[in-house]
Amino acid sequence: MKQIYTYGGQPAPRHAQAFGDVASIRKQWSEERSKALGEYRSAVMNGSFPNAETSVSMPEYELDKLKEGLDKLQPVHR
Repeated sequence: MKQIYTYGGQPAPRHAQAFGDVASIRKQWSEERSKALGEYRSAVMNGSFPNAETSVSMPEYELDKLKEGLDKLQPVHR
């Protein structure tokens, strides 16, 4: 059986068997996550995100009611 998965650069133990190429999927996922976070950071830093299309707002009186309600809440843990 061909070894697909390794542990720290070493062959997998005899009692282990790979049923798929999970290592390459993990690598691809990590690369995509890094790329996405970099794009997010760039958009925030250059001011293109958030914008009017991606922001949610509420009338001032609704915000005041929300804040009043939150102020009345008692902490669950003390």
